[in-house]
Amino acid sequence: SPTLSLSVTNATYPTVGTINASETNTGDSDVNYTAYIDGILRSTGSSINLLENLAVGTYTVVYNTTGGTNYSATSTTKLLNIATGTRTVSLSVTNATYPADAVINASESNSGDSDATYNLYVNGILNSTGSTINTLGTLGVATYTIVYNSSATTNWTAVTDTKLLAVAKGTPSGSASGTS
Repeated sequence: SPTLSLSVTNATYPTVGTINASETNTGDSDVNYTAYIDGILRSTGSSINLLENLAVGTYTVVYNTTGGTNYSATSTTKLLNIATGTRTVSLSVTNATYPADAVINASESNSGDSDATYNLYVNGILNSTGSTINTLGTLGVATYTIVYNSSATTNWTAVTDTKLLAVAKGTPSGSASGTS
């Protein structure tokens, strides 16, 4: 049988998984070498280097030959694991004194997460959705819990950031007029 070498480098989404396959057999000009991922032909040749952008999961990688005049058929198999990725979000708040506007900025810049919805909650009530949220508003005097999150998706873990936003009592301004 010909000697085959196969190595894989596991990855965390969205980093690519790496597959290296090779052979150094002599007298094998009639031998075809093929690399498969989950039964799908990905490449052919005696030296294969693949960078595969795959979804989260475990993939069976096979490097094989059907043999030739001097060599019988053989194969080698490895598992390639792509783990769930961890997203990041950014949330910032600017406290205010009533009646000034409080400011909330929320954003994310994760790639490959088109199946994700990002939600902004103020005291548990959905306020906005989106990848970038910049909101100003006059809120009553209180401390508010602000949450920016997204649930888990096919390739990503859930993500949450929480901040407290304080609106302090304001001081009335103006002048008094009247007679005494």
